[in-house]
Amino acid sequence: MNQAVPPQLQLTLSARALVHFVALCSGLVLTLGCLHLVLRIWPNPFGALLTTRLDLGAELSLPAWYSSILLMSVAVLMLVCSHLEKMLHTPTSKGWLILGLGFAYMSFDELSVIHELFGKLTGDFPDLFGFLSYRWVIIGIPIVIVVAIGFLPFLLRLPSPTRIRLIVAGAIYVGGAIGLELIGARLGTTMGFDHPSAVIAANVEEILEIVGVTLAFRALVLHLAGLPGAPALRFQH
Repeated sequence: MNQAVPPQLQLTLSARALVHFVALCSGLVLTLGCLHLVLRIWPNPFGALLTTRLDLGAELSLPAWYSSILLMSVAVLMLVCSHLEKMLHTPTSKGWLILGLGFAYMSFDELSVIHELFGKLTGDFPDLFGFLSYRWVIIGIPIVIVVAIGFLPFLLRLPSPTRIRLIVAGAIYVGGAIGLELIGARLGTTMGFDHPSAVIAANVEEILEIVGVTLAFRALVLHLAGLPGAPALRFQH
């Protein structure tokens, strides 16, 4: 008597589904963070519900934890790009490797806040009207400029859609991480770091960072989906 053969179970995770899932997670974290901001700034009867665990500007919080995971996810995707493009003998393989290691460090730094220690290396560098009260940006800005110039040949070798997506994502991220950091430092110095303006600036900074990394994640997933031999997630029984 022939035994019935159980049907195969196969699940393929599409690039679109993965991007939508991460975008949904980012949207949820940002929504909770913005709700926390509203409850913190405007008088309301729900102040007792406030918790720094949802604060976009706090170091040990859900947004910081999520940002760290998102940065590491981007790092992994970049390393996968490096591996696949190395097998395809494309000239961008090493660039992906370096970027992947860099994003892995950024993921670690998101929770450990190592970049704050860079400020101790700036000595008596002028504060410039409060814009540089977060001293790490004095070193961070030159690093960003050097990296941008150094990776220009790498960007030019990428397919046009990937290049544009990464430039947009990077501009949004840097605009938050450094641009809003400068603005927040100025507002905090002149009005106090607990002033609503400074608090809003700190939250917008984190919003732009999460949006930027989410867009980078999307750019990498779509880039991988277009590579020969791109990985697909399948479960078979």
